[in-house]
Amino acid sequence: MPDMTNAEVDSNIRVVLVDDHSVVREGVRMILENDKDIQVTGETGNIDEAISLVRLQQPDIVLLDLALGSETSIGHIPLMLEAAPSTRILVLTGVSDEELHKRALLKGAHGLLMKDKAGTVLRTAIKKVHSGEVWVDRGLTAAVLRAAAHEDESKRVAADRLRSLTPREMEIVELVASGHTNRSIADALCISDKTVRNRLTVIYDKLEMTSRLELALFASSHRQKR
Repeated sequence: MPDMTNAEVDSNIRVVLVDDHSVVREGVRMILENDKDIQVTGETGNIDEAISLVRLQQPDIVLLDLALGSETSIGHIPLMLEAAPSTRILVLTGVSDEELHKRALLKGAHGLLMKDKAGTVLRTAIKKVHSGEVWVDRGLTAAVLRAAAHEDESKRVAADRLRSLTPREMEIVELVASGHTNRSIADALCISDKTVRNRLTVIYDKLEMTSRLELALFASSHRQKR
C-alpha cells in the first residue's frame, strides 16, 4: 500500500469492522481497501472490545454485524453512540429478520445493508451514511417509520398519563419501581398501609393498569428515558 500523507489520512472515512467471523472481516477489509476514500482503522469480533475500540478511535463509521456469536449487538448500539457521539453505525448483516432490522434502526443505527450485496454497494452505503444520509431498503424504511411513529405515540400517551399523577402518587410509583413493599412505602412516606393501598388503586386507574408488576415495569422504563 502506498504511503499516505497526514492530509490524505485525515480525509479518509475511518471505519471500524465488528464481525465475529474473521474471514468476513478479511473480505470486507479487502473490498474497502480498494477505495481510496475509505480506511479500515480497526476490527474486532467481540462487542465489548468493539465499544472500547470505538471509544478510543472515534471512527467515522462502525460496520456492525447484528449476530455476534450467541448474542445480538442491537442492545449495544446506544452504548457505542454514547462512547463516540459523532460516529455513525451501518449494520452489515446476513440475518434476514425485518423485526431485528427495525429494532437496530430504532436503537440508533444509521443504516442497514445485507451481506449479499455487491462490494460497490457497500462502499456507496458507507459514503452515504458518512455524509449524513440513512441507508436502508425502501420497504424497510416504511416499516421503520411506522414503528417509530407508534413508539412516539406510545411515549406521548405514557407522558400524559404520568402528568395526571399527583406528586405523592409519583413518589409511590417510584418506590414501587424500586421494589418496595406496601409496608416499606408506608414507612418511607409516614402513611398507613391502607393509604398506600388506596393510593395504588387510584394510580392503577389513572395509568390504566391492573397489577403491581405492570406498574413497576412501566415506571422503570419511563424512569430510564427521563
